[in-house]
Amino acid sequence: MAFGMDQVAGAANGIIGQGMNMLFSGWQDKRQLKQQQKLTDQQIAAQKDLGTFNREQAMKMWKDTNYAAQVAEAKKAGMSISALYGGTGASGATAAGAGAGSVTGGQAGDPNTGVGMGIQMASQLALQKAQKENIEADTENKKAEAANKGIDTEIKTATKEDSIKQIVENANKTMSEAIIKANDQTISDLTMKDQIKQVTEETLSKILGNKEKSQDIKLKEAETAIKEFEANMAKSGLSPNTPWWVKALTELADKYGLNFLK
Repeated sequence: MAFGMDQVAGAANGIIGQGMNMLFSGWQDKRQLKQQQKLTDQQIAAQKDLGTFNREQAMKMWKDTNYAAQVAEAKKAGMSISALYGGTGASGATAAGAGAGSVTGGQAGDPNTGVGMGIQMASQLALQKAQKENIEADTENKKAEAANKGIDTEIKTATKEDSIKQIVENANKTMSEAIIKANDQTISDLTMKDQIKQVTEETLSKILGNKEKSQDIKLKEAETAIKEFEANMAKSGLSPNTPWWVKALTELADKYGLNFLK
């Protein structure tokens, strides 16, 4: 059964995590205790400072509200001391220090948590890298396939061009042989004309019947073939302007819709 990349990464993560825990557990425990002791010492020191601050604030409050301060404030207001205490004698000063909360100490976290997160992050980065490499490799494969298809297309096109060229050359050869035989009186002039018309029509049929090419390309190839036939006929001593040839081309033009022959 094949495993996916995510499953492999998860299994590796678990194995590495267990190994790291076993290897560094003792050291991590000592480190955690040492860190917790430092935090506790800091908390005690901060608590002492807070106690001193609270005492100073209470003393300040007492000085600001004791007898001397009350008498001084009464004199500033133009009051007698007896009026200050309602004619009943001095009462004791009451002072309360401002309350303050306690200092909360920090907690030394489990270092294994950081290790696990580091391993998980490394695993995730490795997975992302592998996915990126797979995408890049797939892209390169597709580019190579596209290039190969382009080469195959060029080869097939060249092969088709060679095939058409060979068809025209064979037709010219047949036409030349027919003209030579007619001149040698091996065959009649009528037979020669029939052979030339037949070869011409067969050639045009093969060119125009190609379904893999556009109509414009096929028409150009047909026109080129006709011009080669006429050049070959002229070379063999037969004028392309003879009435029977013109008539033959007119019939082929009507049959195949070749406007350039009209």
